[in-house]
Amino acid sequence: PTKYPTLVPSFEATGGEEEDWACDRSTNFILDVSYNQISLTDDCKSNNVCDANPIYAEDGKTNDIEEAVTYCKNYCYEHFGCPGFFFQKHMNGHEICGFFMNEVDIGSGTPVWHGHQEGSRVCTLELPFEGSADTNAS
Repeated sequence: PTKYPTLVPSFEATGGEEEDWACDRSTNFILDVSYNQISLTDDCKSNNVCDANPIYAEDGKTNDIEEAVTYCKNYCYEHFGCPGFFFQKHMNGHEICGFFMNEVDIGSGTPVWHGHQEGSRVCTLELPFEGSADTNAS
Protein backbone atom coordinates (compact mmCIF):
# COMPACT_ATOMS: atom_id res chain seq x y z
CA PRO A 1 0.00 0.00 0.00
CA THR A 2 1.08 3.57 -0.68
CA LYS A 3 1.19 6.44 1.78
CA TYR A 4 -1.18 8.49 -0.39
CA PRO A 5 -4.31 7.49 -2.31
CA THR A 6 -4.21 7.01 -6.05
CA LEU A 7 -5.99 9.82 -7.87
CA VAL A 8 -7.54 10.09 -11.28
CA PRO A 9 -5.04 11.21 -13.93
CA SER A 10 -6.85 14.38 -14.95
CA PHE A 11 -9.42 16.70 -13.43
CA GLU A 12 -11.82 16.10 -16.32
CA ALA A 13 -12.25 12.51 -15.10
CA THR A 14 -13.81 13.77 -11.86
CA GLY A 15 -16.63 15.60 -13.61
CA GLY A 16 -15.17 19.10 -13.36
CA GLU A 17 -13.18 21.13 -15.82
CA GLU A 18 -10.07 23.23 -15.43
CA GLU A 19 -12.06 26.42 -16.02
CA ASP A 20 -14.30 25.60 -13.04
CA TRP A 21 -11.49 26.80 -10.76
CA ALA A 22 -10.62 30.40 -9.91
CA CYS A 23 -7.06 30.74 -8.63
CA ASP A 24 -5.53 33.79 -6.99
CA ARG A 25 -1.73 33.93 -7.06
CA SER A 26 -1.60 37.07 -4.93
CA THR A 27 -2.61 35.03 -1.85
CA ASN A 28 -1.62 31.58 -0.60
CA PHE A 29 -3.62 31.18 2.60
CA ILE A 30 -6.91 32.30 4.13
CA LEU A 31 -6.88 33.12 7.84
CA ASP A 32 -9.66 31.83 10.11
CA VAL A 33 -10.79 29.08 7.73
CA SER A 34 -10.76 25.40 8.72
CA TYR A 35 -8.75 23.08 6.47
CA ASN A 36 -7.06 19.70 6.14
CA GLN A 37 -3.52 19.56 4.80
CA ILE A 38 -1.37 17.04 2.90
CA SER A 39 2.30 17.10 1.94
CA LEU A 40 3.09 16.69 -1.73
CA THR A 41 6.81 16.13 -1.14
CA ASP A 42 8.85 14.38 1.52
CA ASP A 43 9.65 16.18 4.74
CA CYS A 44 13.08 17.77 5.03
CA LYS A 45 15.90 15.28 5.48
CA SER A 46 19.24 15.73 7.23
CA ASN A 47 20.77 16.79 3.89
CA ASN A 48 18.27 19.73 3.76
CA VAL A 49 16.41 18.22 0.79
CA CYS A 50 12.75 19.12 1.30
CA ASP A 51 11.21 18.60 -2.13
CA ALA A 52 11.97 14.95 -2.89
CA ASN A 53 9.51 12.38 -4.23
CA PRO A 54 6.58 14.57 -5.32
CA ILE A 55 3.47 12.39 -5.18
CA TYR A 56 2.04 13.94 -8.35
CA ALA A 57 5.08 13.32 -10.57
CA GLU A 58 4.80 10.51 -13.12
CA ASP A 59 8.51 9.77 -12.74
CA GLY A 60 8.32 10.17 -8.94
CA LYS A 61 11.03 12.82 -8.81
CA THR A 62 10.38 15.85 -11.02
CA ASN A 63 8.79 18.83 -9.26
CA ASP A 64 6.33 20.91 -11.29
CA ILE A 65 4.10 23.56 -9.74
CA GLU A 66 1.29 23.26 -12.30
CA GLU A 67 1.21 19.46 -11.93
CA ALA A 68 1.13 19.93 -8.16
CA VAL A 69 -1.83 22.32 -8.41
CA THR A 70 -3.68 19.92 -10.71
CA TYR A 71 -3.11 17.16 -8.15
CA CYS A 72 -4.53 19.43 -5.44
CA LYS A 73 -7.60 20.17 -7.61
CA ASN A 74 -8.20 16.46 -8.15
CA TYR A 75 -7.69 15.63 -4.48
CA CYS A 76 -9.97 18.44 -3.34
CA TYR A 77 -12.76 17.50 -5.71
CA GLU A 78 -12.51 13.75 -5.30
CA HIS A 79 -11.82 13.34 -1.58
CA PHE A 80 -13.54 16.22 0.09
CA GLY A 81 -15.83 17.82 -2.45
CA CYS A 82 -14.19 20.87 -0.93
CA PRO A 83 -14.94 24.40 -2.10
CA GLY A 84 -11.28 25.34 -2.42
CA PHE A 85 -7.67 24.82 -1.42
CA PHE A 86 -4.32 26.50 -1.07
CA PHE A 87 -1.06 25.35 -2.61
CA GLN A 88 2.21 26.44 -1.02
CA LYS A 89 5.76 25.83 -2.14
CA HIS A 90 7.79 26.75 0.92
CA MET A 91 11.09 28.58 0.61
CA ASN A 92 12.91 25.28 1.34
CA GLY A 93 11.07 23.61 -1.59
CA HIS A 94 8.58 21.56 0.47
CA GLU A 95 5.13 21.52 -1.17
CA ILE A 96 1.74 21.25 0.54
CA CYS A 97 -1.96 21.56 -0.21
CA GLY A 98 -4.58 22.57 2.32
CA PHE A 99 -8.24 21.87 1.62
CA PHE A 100 -10.91 24.23 2.90
CA MET A 101 -13.87 22.45 4.41
CA ASN A 102 -16.61 25.09 4.31
CA GLU A 103 -17.66 27.38 1.46
CA VAL A 104 -19.00 30.02 3.86
CA ASP A 105 -15.68 30.19 5.76
CA ILE A 106 -13.76 31.04 2.59
CA GLY A 107 -15.80 34.20 2.03
CA SER A 108 -15.47 35.33 5.64
CA GLY A 109 -11.75 34.57 6.04
CA THR A 110 -8.86 36.94 5.38
CA PRO A 111 -6.71 36.13 2.32
CA VAL A 112 -2.97 36.62 2.98
CA TRP A 113 0.42 35.97 1.42
CA HIS A 114 2.68 33.90 3.69
CA GLY A 115 6.02 34.46 1.97
CA HIS A 116 6.20 31.24 -0.02
CA GLN A 117 7.67 30.72 -3.47
CA GLU A 118 6.12 32.07 -6.64
CA GLY A 119 3.37 29.78 -7.94
CA SER A 120 1.75 29.39 -4.52
CA ARG A 121 -1.96 30.26 -4.63
CA VAL A 122 -5.51 29.90 -3.34
CA CYS A 123 -8.05 28.24 -5.66
CA THR A 124 -11.81 28.02 -5.30
CA LEU A 125 -14.22 25.78 -7.15
CA GLU A 126 -16.79 27.68 -9.17
CA LEU A 127 -19.32 24.82 -9.45
CA PRO A 128 -22.63 24.59 -7.58
CA PHE A 129 -22.19 22.25 -4.61
CA GLU A 130 -24.41 19.26 -4.04
CA GLY A 131 -27.52 20.45 -2.25
CA SER A 132 -27.05 24.10 -3.26
CA ALA A 133 -29.59 25.94 -5.33
CA ASP A 134 -28.75 26.16 -9.04
CA THR A 135 -29.49 29.76 -9.94
CA ASN A 136 -29.11 29.01 -13.67
CA ALA A 137 -31.86 26.41 -13.81
CA SER A 138 -34.62 27.19 -16.29
